[in-house]
Amino acid sequence: EDRLIRRLDDIEIHLIPFKEKMQRPRLTFSQLFEGGGRDFTLTFGLIMLATLVTEGMQYLHFGEQNLMLVYIFFVLLVARYTSGYLWSAMASIISVLSYNWFFVEPLYSLTVYKAGYPITLVIMLIVALMISNLMVRLKTQAENAKEKEHQMEILYELNKQYMETRNEQEIYESTTTYLARLLQREVALYDREGHLRSLHSSRETLSQLTGKDEKAVAFWVVKNQKEAGRGTDTLIGANGFYLPIVLNGKPLGALGVERNEEHQLANSQLNYLRLVITQIATVLEQVSLASEKEQIQLENEREKVRSNLLRAVSHDLRTPLTTISGIAETLSETEGVIKKETKQKLLGDIQSESQWLIRMVENLLSVTRINLTNMAVKRSEEPIEEIIEAVLTHLKKVYPQQKIIVKMPDQLIFVQVDPILIEQALFNLIENGVRHGTADTPIFLRVSQEQDVVIEIENQGEIPLGQYQKIQANLTNDTEVPVDSKNGLGIGLSIVKTIIHAHEGKLAIETKAGSTIFRIYLKQ
Repeated sequence: EDRLIRRLDDIEIHLIPFKEKMQRPRLTFSQLFEGGGRDFTLTFGLIMLATLVTEGMQYLHFGEQNLMLVYIFFVLLVARYTSGYLWSAMASIISVLSYNWFFVEPLYSLTVYKAGYPITLVIMLIVALMISNLMVRLKTQAENAKEKEHQMEILYELNKQYMETRNEQEIYESTTTYLARLLQREVALYDREGHLRSLHSSRETLSQLTGKDEKAVAFWVVKNQKEAGRGTDTLIGANGFYLPIVLNGKPLGALGVERNEEHQLANSQLNYLRLVITQIATVLEQVSLASEKEQIQLENEREKVRSNLLRAVSHDLRTPLTTISGIAETLSETEGVIKKETKQKLLGDIQSESQWLIRMVENLLSVTRINLTNMAVKRSEEPIEEIIEAVLTHLKKVYPQQKIIVKMPDQLIFVQVDPILIEQALFNLIENGVRHGTADTPIFLRVSQEQDVVIEIENQGEIPLGQYQKIQANLTNDTEVPVDSKNGLGIGLSIVKTIIHAHEGKLAIETKAGSTIFRIYLKQ
């Protein structure tokens, strides 16, 4: 501030403290005569009726004090059934004048001869005014209570809509739609950057809050956290009234409401809008915190996947590469010495390890189909039977001697999956069964349909107890799968877990009676 003043030459700067003033409602001529012809007719009609009733009571020789009470009672009725203070006050004055004109000697004159009657008439006027004033206040309080109850009902309905929203845009849309229908005017919502996010109107056309000037007012409101627009002392040329959405001193946006001669805003509506602003701020903050939490969880999940895959790669690729390197070195050193049968066996080992490496690369390439930004996959509705058939075709090429027994339900089952990824996951689990299973024993593949689609892969032969306990604990706790290249539990099982998790499914393991069962749960 001091540097700015020093840089400005020949300019006077006056700092004026800002103090927000509470706007007091002004009583207009139209408000003074609120109710119009209806209340005018009702007021004079009730006073005339009071006069007729009093004439009848006087004819029946009721006391004068009772005649006064009749007028006071009808003043009470005027206060109850008319709008504002004016008509009840007018009824009080006319009642006293009518009583004096028709029932006080001399009749049909405002002159009073009887001693003490002027004081009686003054007291009658004061009592009538006080009673009418109390009645109007009670009626106003009852209307305010009813209005507050109505506002609470509206807030409750709005909160129910907020509970069904999943992101900020849905909050903006539901709020503007609801307020536009409630207030019968255009309503706009801006975000914390001052960008228009939602605009709705009770009319078919949108014209009042769409101009550049309106957006500039909304931007000013967001940055300064103060109300502005028509009906305030700031930027009064706007077509709308703008309120800042603030929570704990942090600007979250602005709410714009159309305001003009045709669409005025009563104090009750302004108070209600400020109440809605508080609700919007709370909901937006909750959604923002939930989004931040979700981003942190996704980031942690991405790091888990990366670290787990790197760990698996370092184990699973090292072993076959070391084997190939060792065999190649042996062949080069024993050239011309090694027997043909031994050489053929070593070359077969190189081919086997190379095929293993190819399958590992296929596993790694399959992970590229998973969007690690949000751990999502492109799904389509696929029959599970076709996926399993593709897996079995691939297995016959790699393990032609292995027997696979498949048990499928009679009905056709569809799943929402990426078929290539699920094929890779099933292949990895079946191959794991081949490597761990007892020689010359079949592998069972069963499919069942419950709440989810369940795929079971069972092989004869148990995983060592310690290894089983580690896998079981890590699958349950959703952490990384332990890597054991020696036993074939490495990148293959890690990728299976990643694929199933990306499909929002579940992977489980069970050992019983000398066999190992892997279960995949997929949502339909």
